[in-house]
Amino acid sequence: MKNCQIQTFIGTENATLNLAQDVKPYLFALAFFSFFASICVDSILLFRLIAVFPPSRLSQKELASIFGPLLLLKLGRLAAVIIFIVRYLEKTSTLPSVDPKIYFLIIRVMPEPKAAWSLQIVDNA
Repeated sequence: MKNCQIQTFIGTENATLNLAQDVKPYLFALAFFSFFASICVDSILLFRLIAVFPPSRLSQKELASIFGPLLLLKLGRLAAVIIFIVRYLEKTSTLPSVDPKIYFLIIRVMPEPKAAWSLQIVDNA
């Protein structure tokens, strides 16, 4: 039943299904966009601050003190997501494609998602 639902979802009803190999691209896309979308959404605050504190009216010191920490947090989160995706692809490319649950279990032991989530908590605070 489960394989039938997944086959229907990914459009392979009449083909033989290697579940892990067929689901792998979806897992990569889900992992990337779940992290990247939150960075884009959280960047809205940066644009609102530009409206409240126009850079043309601030000195360099004020500009750096207001926007510097936010910009560094965004760049840190982006770097953590990119490193996570690259390392995740490296780790999962060597795994046997028998069970797709293996791809989820790898994330639990990787430090990059924890770093990205920690930076997100600090960024949202």
